Amino acid sequence: MKEGSVGSYCAFVTLAALMGMSATTSARAQSAAPTFPLQEDFAAIDKFIDDLNKDGVHFRLSYTDEAFGNTAGGVKKGSTNVGQLQLGADLDMNKLVGIPRAWVHTTFYKDFGGSESIKNLGVGFKEQSNYKNIYERWHFGLFDWEQKLVDDKLDIEAGRTATSRYYAVTPYGCNFSAVTCNMPYLVQSEQGFSLMPSATWGSNVKYNITREVYAQTGLFEVDTFMQHNTGFDFATTHATGVTVPVEVGYKTTFATDDYPVNVLAGGEWSDGQHGDPLNNTKGQSRGTYGGTAATVKKRTGMWLLGSKTVWRASPQDQRNIALIAGWAVPFDKTEVYDNQIYTGAVWTGPIAARSRDSLGLLVNYFRVSAREEQYLYDARVKAGGHGKENPNEIVTELSYAAKMSPHFSITPIAQYIFNPDNANIPAVKTIPHNAVVLGIKFALSLGSQGGGD
Repeated sequence: MKEGSVGSYCAFVTLAALMGMSATTSARAQSAAPTFPLQEDFAAIDKFIDDLNKDGVHFRLSYTDEAFGNTAGGVKKGSTNVGQLQLGADLDMNKLVGIPRAWVHTTFYKDFGGSESIKNLGVGFKEQSNYKNIYERWHFGLFDWEQKLVDDKLDIEAGRTATSRYYAVTPYGCNFSAVTCNMPYLVQSEQGFSLMPSATWGSNVKYNITREVYAQTGLFEVDTFMQHNTGFDFATTHATGVTVPVEVGYKTTFATDDYPVNVLAGGEWSDGQHGDPLNNTKGQSRGTYGGTAATVKKRTGMWLLGSKTVWRASPQDQRNIALIAGWAVPFDKTEVYDNQIYTGAVWTGPIAARSRDSLGLLVNYFRVSAREEQYLYDARVKAGGHGKENPNEIVTELSYAAKMSPHFSITPIAQYIFNPDNANIPAVKTIPHNAVVLGIKFALSLGSQGGGD
């Protein structure tokens, strides 16, 4: 089989299997409790984890594997596989040593594979949900202390942590692989954020004003060199600055609201350094003259994100449809993208007998910055080509997440990209055509997080 057809073949076979499985289960009574093909296989593991939880050790394991293939358009056809394994634990210090409302959080992780965006498609944003560390070895990531005070209204964390653990996090972001998983892409890539499970020094303070309303702020080290080490180097030698985020939000859940809503707004200031997309250190175009990108010392930006459940099958049934939307913008003009706006919907339980499955549709708009647009044009001319690409880039994604057990899911994914940029593969003669990307995601998750909300 040709390399470029791997992703499409996997997605087609899996989608056919899921359709067959749905057809055989459609006759089950709607009122029956949800069951899964692999549910009994995890029963012994669940009991073991529950026993650990009772003793104050909340064990966590997650594994994701994503095979994606660019079948048309972009810079070139091809397929990649990328994945991540995480092992962690949240230690209840009250049960273990008698310190009330205190937790210690730890995570180890390992990345593998290659990015479709970097190797074939060429776009500047990530296509797969994993933000891959280029060094394929075990890393020590999260390691911090959490303390709750004032009747649990005040939540303080400090240690080796990451901005993305707290900010711009929405309930449905990771129903999609591209541009919204963990947080909107422009927040994680262009606002000085550190990304879980990698970690730098940081602290966060969150205050729950009411059961629904919260406000939070923090201080986080910016250190991109952390990818090079194993995570046990706690020195700040390679730190380039700090990020200070602020966020306020309103959120409800099915436990408190028949139609939950989640709205959050935030912004940040960072003096962590990043590279100018256009000029080198001599003030010349990197596309024409090459060289090291000029250093930009400050970045600021904001985000406004939300979701709202608009339909439920019945008050006792959590089958529902939720609408999502978001906007993220960097205020400085030295980024790859100037703007991100997205909207979409998630239908949980589209088939009555499979109430935990979900069908998702996402439409995302990126505006390529003027400096990045000029850089790509100069690089294209130097390569012997010509023409400027359309800076208005639209990413659409359709996915169906099939829950094979409470812990394991298989998700076929189809993406169509209008006016794809080639920020990750700039030295090409021609403007990339609209792209068709097909993929499949396998996700395994055991245990649950302790502490937090």
